[in-house]
Amino acid sequence: MNIFMLLMTLSLGIYIYLGIYVLYRDKKAVLNRVFFALNISFVIWTFASIISNSASSKDDCFKWGMVASIGYCTFAGISLHFFLLYTKKYDLLKKWWLYIIIYSPCVIFIYQALKGDLFVKDYVLGEYGWYVLMRTDSIWFWAFTIQFMLFGIISLGLCYFWWKSATVKREQKQAGIILITAIISFFLCNFITFIPKIVGIAIPEITPVGFAVWISGIAYGIVKYRLMILTPSLAVENILQTICDSVILVKLNGVMITANQETLRLLKYDIAELIGKPLAILFHEDNVFDATNIVNLLGYGPIRNIETFFITKDGVKIPINFSASLCKDDDETIIGFVAVAWDITTLKNTEERLKNLAHHDALTNLANRILLDDRLNHDIAIAQRNNTLIAVALIDIDRFKEINDVYGHNIGDLLLIDMAKRLKALVRQSDTIARLGGDEFVILLNELNQVYDFEATVQRVMKHLSEPYFIETYEINITVSIGVSIYPIHGVNMRNLMKNSDIAMYYPKSQGKNNYQLYSSSLSNDINEKMELESSLRKALINNELFLDYQTIIDINSGMINGVEALVRWNHPELGIIPPMKFMPLAEESGLIIPIGEWVLRTACSEAKRWRELGLPQILISVNLSPIQFKLNNMLSNILQILKDTQLAPEYLLLEITEGTAMNDLENTIKVLKEFQEQGIKVAIDDFGTGYSSLIYLKKLPIYAIKIDRFFIKDIQSDPECISIVSAIIAMAHSMKLKVIAEGIENDEQLMRLRSLKWEYVGSPICDEAQGYLFSKPVAGRIVEGLLKKQKNGELFHIQQ
Repeated sequence: MNIFMLLMTLSLGIYIYLGIYVLYRDKKAVLNRVFFALNISFVIWTFASIISNSASSKDDCFKWGMVASIGYCTFAGISLHFFLLYTKKYDLLKKWWLYIIIYSPCVIFIYQALKGDLFVKDYVLGEYGWYVLMRTDSIWFWAFTIQFMLFGIISLGLCYFWWKSATVKREQKQAGIILITAIISFFLCNFITFIPKIVGIAIPEITPVGFAVWISGIAYGIVKYRLMILTPSLAVENILQTICDSVILVKLNGVMITANQETLRLLKYDIAELIGKPLAILFHEDNVFDATNIVNLLGYGPIRNIETFFITKDGVKIPINFSASLCKDDDETIIGFVAVAWDITTLKNTEERLKNLAHHDALTNLANRILLDDRLNHDIAIAQRNNTLIAVALIDIDRFKEINDVYGHNIGDLLLIDMAKRLKALVRQSDTIARLGGDEFVILLNELNQVYDFEATVQRVMKHLSEPYFIETYEINITVSIGVSIYPIHGVNMRNLMKNSDIAMYYPKSQGKNNYQLYSSSLSNDINEKMELESSLRKALINNELFLDYQTIIDINSGMINGVEALVRWNHPELGIIPPMKFMPLAEESGLIIPIGEWVLRTACSEAKRWRELGLPQILISVNLSPIQFKLNNMLSNILQILKDTQLAPEYLLLEITEGTAMNDLENTIKVLKEFQEQGIKVAIDDFGTGYSSLIYLKKLPIYAIKIDRFFIKDIQSDPECISIVSAIIAMAHSMKLKVIAEGIENDEQLMRLRSLKWEYVGSPICDEAQGYLFSKPVAGRIVEGLLKKQKNGELFHIQQ
């Protein structure tokens, strides 16, 4: 065996050993597997070259030379892949096209080598074995040479820049060794591959020997600097570089030794700008955290989570949680300390937001109830000292629920935000504006000298808040009701002042809205009476204090009873009969209308069923539905259940709803009324003419009848305008095949005038049915029973012809 074969055999052993050793250390690591593949290419190249060099014939030499081409054609691509991994170009390595660039030349060159068109022109037997004559006249030879050189230069460039940018000393030394040995191998391989062949020196193929230097450099990095080997100390080092906290190693004299990547990112320094500099440059000049103080504090134990500030390179203060602990060598000698800082900017911002939310309304950023209470206490202290007054103005938007229903809650929120902005511009800086939730706002007007000093501000507020709001594509107009109480006249604390402002605010609400009211004790009396009445009303159902009266509905032509309307009454044990106009609005406000309405329907259906069982004439039972009842999701199922329980056929039930209820949500109204119609339940529009439904909309509603409001009937015998309106309504209703019921007939003149109107197209009486005191006031069920018995016996209502 000559010296060249000895060197090749030694190189082969290095490649085999290092490839297996590195792969064994971590089989899952991509870098280790690529390094193993690189060694495989060297093994194929080296082993085949040894056999080729010592072949007994030229044919064998050519065959093994082709095998060797698999190794040297793949080496450059695998080598570049290795350096991309080693220098952590992970984003680039995710690109699929990179692998085509790296490995497609390898495949092409192997194909050309196997054809004999790439590298080898001929083999010549010399003193030390077969040596290669290069195919320098082939374009493939020069393409291979350029690719080999280009990939080599790129690999060396990657290694060089990695060495220059390394912040960890171990990585820097590691990269330096690989770079130096790679450069030596690069030039050595080119020298022993090309130079002898170009000048005609006859030596065998020993190029793989040159790369053994580089592989040995990597081996040295493995042993000396733990390249591609995961050790506890290396893991700690990597953790420090990837941890989200700033970590700085500091000598006892306060000089920084190194810092991790988070420190550099946070403070905007380069590592060279920190190493060798005092830690004090990172703190404000009046900060206690200089090295001496830190070491002294550490004498009592580790420093934990002290809030302070770092100063960045740009001079920006960054809030941090600062911790530190001593560093000791193996002899327990203190050699420095580790400073750890956690950027708490986000935490501080969150704390500020939470603090703001604790005292401010989330939607409008106005003061909330907690801050309002605090401001009022502050204003009271000043008022006591200066002998001044404070006005507490409670503002409530009129019909705000309707705005939400019509435009949606998103538009309602935007309206509240705009309203808050207007309020801020209408008061003094010393005054306080708060939102209590929903559509309620409060203004504290402090340092008033006279009771009515609040009026100018309140009037200005009402004027500006009622100006149009332009939100998205809508123009919205609102009014507000305001109640005002005065400290110390109407209360000396938040609870009493707010209660009295609330009482005052409900007065303009009940008197048509869009006004303000100063609290007085008489208003409290009204509220107390209202609250007592509501409390009694809650007990009325349980105590059977409610009862029904019925008013007959008469066929205007024949005088027969076609139906009755059920009207609820309340017999209070102390106050006697309370009229519906007094307790029904209270039932609506309190939500009691739902159980009361269900009781009315059930009682009326039961009564109608009983009349039918007595063999009396079958008539319609008419029951009013409130807007709240009509909006209930389970309304229809409740009604059907009551009909089932009372065994009343649905076609004998007439439900009455007002125009306002029908038009509030027209699409839903049509859907609900169709469901009634499918079940056989009839519906009438009550008080027609007082609302805002147009004839177009009315045509869409699947209803049975309309009831003309008494307002148009009361002057029908003398007012030509009323006659025209009633005539038009009835004609229109009949054209849509709707029945018409006239309410409020109280005298013969009204009835005669109504009957004298003729529908010009038919000539029949223009109105179908009538209702009013002329025929019967609301009476108990037993009286209706008597009237029906008379009707059964042929005794009809007298209607003057």
